[in-house]
Amino acid sequence: ILASDNGNLLPLMIKIGRIQIFIIGLIVLGFIGLGQQFVYLWVGSEFANTYWCAILLILPSFFHLPQEIAATGIVAANKVKQQAWVYMCMGVLNIILAFPLAACWGELGVAFSICIAYFVRTIGMNVLYVKELGIDIKLFFQRSFLKIVPILIIMAILVFEICHQIDIPGWIGLITKGLFFVLVYALTSWFFIFNQEEKSLFKSLFP
Repeated sequence: ILASDNGNLLPLMIKIGRIQIFIIGLIVLGFIGLGQQFVYLWVGSEFANTYWCAILLILPSFFHLPQEIAATGIVAANKVKQQAWVYMCMGVLNIILAFPLAACWGELGVAFSICIAYFVRTIGMNVLYVKELGIDIKLFFQRSFLKIVPILIIMAILVFEICHQIDIPGWIGLITKGLFFVLVYALTSWFFIFNQEEKSLFKSLFP
């Protein structure tokens, strides 16, 4: 991947990004919907804040990881110095926010400061992708996130509303709800999100 090869970098970024959004979305939405029950079963309700801390820590990854192709392009274009500045700003911001937020909300405050810093990192890297690689970030989000995320969110809300009506206690109930979510998630993605190339890729996994 070369900096001068931007015409090929964006299509590759969209192609890989869509697949990563599908995978990461399964994890993030699944944890948002079922993570609280999992935490209660695993460590008890006295650790309820663990659920909210985990959400704050994993949510930025949903937007950052699908752009890893561009991050590789930054390294290949030898723009690591600019990338280091972005990460340094992220670290400094995290430290500045962590102390006052931790004083107010404890572990939730620390998790919130990390979440904010990570989102700032993502924004900073997007600026680099535009300035240093000439990538049309707006087009990337239009063809990946905006075509996928709304459908997944609507599906997840409906599924977890149904799961809320399933009165099966304990781990058996959690596993049942999890399997139901994965099934509906896969079917929704297949019929409403995947294009022909992505369907062919998925079929190739099952010779």
